[in-house]
Amino acid sequence: MQRASVGEAFWNLNVLNNIIMNEIIEKIKNPANYKFYYLQDVEVNGVKSVRKDIARYFVTKDGRIARYAKGSSRRGYSVEDISKIVIEDKITYKTNEQKWIDSWVKVSQRLERSGLYSDLLGNIILALEIGYEKIQLAYDLYWKGDKNLGYEENAKARTNEIKNLDERLLIDGHPNTEILWHIKYPAKIKKMNFGRFNNEELQVIKEALKNKKEISVSGRTNYDVSFSYKPESNKAWYSEEFKGCGNGHYYLALDETHALFYEDD
Repeated sequence: MQRASVGEAFWNLNVLNNIIMNEIIEKIKNPANYKFYYLQDVEVNGVKSVRKDIARYFVTKDGRIARYAKGSSRRGYSVEDISKIVIEDKITYKTNEQKWIDSWVKVSQRLERSGLYSDLLGNIILALEIGYEKIQLAYDLYWKGDKNLGYEENAKARTNEIKNLDERLLIDGHPNTEILWHIKYPAKIKKMNFGRFNNEELQVIKEALKNKKEISVSGRTNYDVSFSYKPESNKAWYSEEFKGCGNGHYYLALDETHALFYEDD
């Protein structure tokens, strides 16, 4: 077997380093997909070790890899030894469809536990069965119009197209607007916050829901916050209104701790 010369070996090593460097540079250009670290040599009480530090990298104008200085977004240091760079894949990014599915599954799980909004829960389950793509198509059809047709003719034509897509998207012969207007989007869930005595207020809400007792709770953060529960309808509401204004963000309470964004006013 013929051995490679020193020159050939050096050339091969340079080629390999260039390939590795180009891969690293491509990943640096797509930081949302990766976690970046730097292997820092440290010595404590005479014992040498390597510490994996979180790092931020950038590519210089002349194509070198550099590491940002701590707390800086402008200054950094050239990385001479690229073997000290560690890059790990982040958790695979979800598609829009998967984000949508996951968000509404979370809502449905909370509603199943709390027993609130049985009608909304039914529509969520139905929407998940119909599927993301059909609902997006139906939404576009809902707003479709023909300038040569009148209002009622347009409405009838849209309804027929939605029915042909999936008749489950109709309710009493009309498009199901809760699915098309609200469930079409990924659910936005947040924990309710009443300010200074938040834990105490959440406990009061928990007891009221458990005992099916009508209740109103208020608090103050950056907003005027309020919660109300009506056992006869088995529904609860949460709002965050601009102080002294009466307008703000409105939610459907899912249980004793979390609420689903519904609309701004």
